[in-house]
Amino acid sequence: MRKQRVSGRVSGKEAKRQDSGARVSLGHLVKVFLIYLAFSAGFMGWMEYISYDAFNPIWVLVAALVLALVGTASHRYVVRRNRVDELADKEF
Repeated sequence: MRKQRVSGRVSGKEAKRQDSGARVSLGHLVKVFLIYLAFSAGFMGWMEYISYDAFNPIWVLVAALVLALVGTASHRYVVRRNRVDELADKEF
């Protein structure tokens, strides 16, 4: 038979599980979107540079925006917090 915990302490895994169910504010979601936009725009800009201007710059920006939207949407439905959440929580 398993012993039940009597103290009020929570392990790290249980704390993450409890914390991840919390609702996310709109400000936090906007910060997450901006972080994903910066990462995807940097990546797409690098791809544009490497390809020797083979892509139209407008389509590169559209692709970066779509990548940021998809990243934010998938991030919203993931249960665990990650480094992007830590970056979004920092005060600048």
